[in-house]
Amino acid sequence: MWRIVGQTVQQQISDRPLWVSTAGGGVAWLHVRLDSRPKYYGYKIYSLSDRV
Repeated sequence: MWRIVGQTVQQQISDRPLWVSTAGGGVAWLHVRLDSRPKYYGYKIYSLSDRV
């Protein structure tokens, strides 16, 4: 799974930010999300694009 996530991230690399997040609370599987914005970040500092 992580190999596919890494390959997909490499394909998406550009001048625009790319946010990678994971979630798995309450379910028996792990969700991986790749997005152009930090939609589901719980830790505010991680969602600030000027900190990246």
